[in-house]
Amino acid sequence: MLIEKHSGISLDKLNELKKLYSLPKQTKVHKYWQRSMEVLEGNCSHFRDESSLPFHVSYVERTVNSLIPLHTHDHYEMIVMLYGNCSHVVGGQTIKIAPGSVLLIKPRDTHKTIQGNESTVHASIMFLPSFVAEQTDISFKEDILFNFMLLAPFFGTEQSSRLLRLPMEALQRILPLCYTLVSAYYSAETTERYHIRNHFLSFCSALFVECREQFIQNLSERMSSSGKIISQSLIYIKDNISTDISINDLSAGLGLTKKYFSALFKQETGKLPKTYINELRIRLAQELLGLPCYSVTRIALEVGFNDIAYFHRQFRRQTGKTPLMYRRNLANKI
Repeated sequence: MLIEKHSGISLDKLNELKKLYSLPKQTKVHKYWQRSMEVLEGNCSHFRDESSLPFHVSYVERTVNSLIPLHTHDHYEMIVMLYGNCSHVVGGQTIKIAPGSVLLIKPRDTHKTIQGNESTVHASIMFLPSFVAEQTDISFKEDILFNFMLLAPFFGTEQSSRLLRLPMEALQRILPLCYTLVSAYYSAETTERYHIRNHFLSFCSALFVECREQFIQNLSERMSSSGKIISQSLIYIKDNISTDISINDLSAGLGLTKKYFSALFKQETGKLPKTYINELRIRLAQELLGLPCYSVTRIALEVGFNDIAYFHRQFRRQTGKTPLMYRRNLANKI
């Protein structure tokens, strides 16, 4: 099945594939969305019932100049771009995506879509790690297999930690798996979890194979002698920012003393570990303050501050404002 190169996949070809794989109409997609997902006040979405099926995939066709407003959710979302160009703003960073782009949005990332002056087509895959972990013999307590199989291709530089760019030949190879996944989801009963999960893992495995060179190149750019150690610690900090991160445990896990690790961390980043962690938490809190459904106390806990008074002090020190003052300023700008 020939797919056009360079300019992306034509709409005629996409419509042909849509018929071939018996993809559902938008009305059915919307019904499945309503059945699976719930949107709370302030555009915070989550799965209605994680025990039912913490997975949703849709084939999305968007018209020109449409806007998906700032929102967040507690699950992963993988966007596979098939046609057209648009921009996503994730965590305050604008990322341009084109045919062959695969964008990973992580839990609690604030994000929105800016459509632009052309229509687009993409597949949107939403899931929780618990869905992937079902009926396996491997404990996902540390999310080791999950991170390796599903997220490893996205590790690397700051932007590539969210984005992969597939050449058209690679998109052509994974496209049938993508369409099969969408078709299987809408044709199967929700009880057929194993069937749907296998299609999802097949797609992710193919994605990993297609991106292995990009994955290795991204990692090699960060694997200098000291940079390798600090890269590992930065990934750990980012992935565990909402938990109580112990510098003692972090340095011990890397086989270093706390003093040496702190000196190495400052040499590479210009900041001590504790300062870096606090500043990252405050930046995340600033993003979440744009969501009215989150109280200040909840935001403090979400970004890893168990002491609310300490959170207020750190926030004011970094921004010059209290969290409520910062939220009011955001509201006035809208």
